[in-house]
Amino acid sequence: CNDVPTAPDIRIVPADPDTTADLTVEITAEAADNGRVLFYRTVWSRDGDHVLALDDETTVPSAETTRDQVWTVEVSAVDDDLDLGEAGTAQVTIANSAPTAQVSISPNPALVYSDLVATISTSDADDDTVEVSTAWTMDGAAQPDLDDATEVPSTLTEAEQTWTVTVIPNDGTDDGPAVSASVTIGADTRPPASSFCAGGGIATNSTTTGVLCASPLDLATTPATNGTLVWYPGPIQALAP
Repeated sequence: CNDVPTAPDIRIVPADPDTTADLTVEITAEAADNGRVLFYRTVWSRDGDHVLALDDETTVPSAETTRDQVWTVEVSAVDDDLDLGEAGTAQVTIANSAPTAQVSISPNPALVYSDLVATISTSDADDDTVEVSTAWTMDGAAQPDLDDATEVPSTLTEAEQTWTVTVIPNDGTDDGPAVSASVTIGADTRPPASSFCAGGGIATNSTTTGVLCASPLDLATTPATNGTLVWYPGPIQALAP
């Protein structure tokens, strides 16, 4: 008499999948039979419901899975008498996918009169709402007063300092991997305030030329004026009536 095949030992890889992972069934021990095993039949179920489209497939694409779903696979051997054997079974639950983030600092390069602004974007495979936490360091030293801030005022920066922002995304369940961006502060390349005089004239730093106005003023924070023209501080100088 021909015996039906025994159940194979199987597993689903990965064992702890999230929604970004394909599910693959692997046979870790072949079915036993006194004849010859011709092939295996594979049946997948999602939350207890048979997924007909995945019959005899060894892989479930990640696009088919959603967080908290329970996926079960049954694998049975068919022998050379076409007898269907006992089924080996494996099961996994789809876990939450951690969010991701990207961050950049502008302007880059930055000068001492530049406010530093962190631009952050996030994504989540489960379409969860993502919140972020931010932390800043200056030359490697933590700046706790700037926790969760996305901007560093220019009044806090000095030339040659290196400022770094680190961002951690969270989707309400898990933290995603931390990401960072850095910028080094350059010196002020504008003409010094001492070159300005009320009598007018021209000042240049070989890059920008402007009409000279009242003196002396701190051009890093305050526009200079002679009552007729105004020199505006910043990365772009402008003249206005």
